[in-house]
Amino acid sequence: MKKIVFLLLGLSTVFCYKLTAQDNLQEVYVREHIPHKRPVPYEYIREADVMWSKIIFRMVDLRQKQNLPLYYPTKPIGGRMNFIDLVLG
Repeated sequence: MKKIVFLLLGLSTVFCYKLTAQDNLQEVYVREHIPHKRPVPYEYIREADVMWSKIIFRMVDLRQKQNLPLYYPTKPIGGRMNFIDLVLG
């Protein structure tokens, strides 16, 4: 009987703490969704201002687990598309 009383007492305190913690939550900043944001445009750079440049070609192995989001989905689904469709499209 003691175990049940202590269990109910512990659960009620946790539940009451969760309720009061959510009431004190204040928004520090306005949350914006990514689709509403625009990229920051680069300033124009003249060819005379460039000191040096370098072109790098990389091979991306799409069989690796970390690169699977670049490969799938094979056909566009809604707003999702693979890397090749994004580059060539």
